[in-house]
Amino acid sequence: MLNIAADKAGWGKPLLAGHKLGVAIMEGYGTYIAQIAEVSVNGSDIRVHKMTVVADIGSMINPNIVQQ
Repeated sequence: MLNIAADKAGWGKPLLAGHKLGVAIMEGYGTYIAQIAEVSVNGSDIRVHKMTVVADIGSMINPNIVQQ
């Protein structure tokens, strides 16, 4: 998941001045999620410019929950 998210987010490519990438990963209950945020900070102002999320939700038990 992390490799796919990094590729989709453009990891390793140049960013705009002042922009940085942050990473979060999660595994639980047969679900794997990787998130990459492109952010900038100006004083106390934190701005998220782009979120890339890749998820393998495992076995679907309740399709309504997945859709939500």
